[in-house]
Amino acid sequence: MPRVYLVSDHDPSGLDLQRSWEEALRNFCVAAIFVRIGLTREQVNGLSPRLRQGIEVKPSDSRAAKYVEQYGNRCWEADVLPASDIQAALDRYVRVWLDAKKWARRAAEIEKARALL
Repeated sequence: MPRVYLVSDHDPSGLDLQRSWEEALRNFCVAAIFVRIGLTREQVNGLSPRLRQGIEVKPSDSRAAKYVEQYGNRCWEADVLPASDIQAALDRYVRVWLDAKKWARRAAEIEKARALL
């Protein structure tokens, strides 16, 4: 089954993005496993105190009330995470199902082809 690794803001719209994509794929009869690798509440809790303050939820967002009820009135944009953290999370999740031997063999084939160019 296809996996979709999602990185989006931890705000009303960013969290709704996953629901929206899941619904869109279901409408096309596509089953997929969605894995949110960022921005998660755990990642927010690990931020420096300055970044952990976040920004105020926009009350004009139609999803704000539900978000505030569940998470409070602060939200965070995904770019508070260093790119290296996102890359590390992707690597962890992909390595779970990746056949490392086949991947290494394919990488060697690509390098061999490059050498011929």
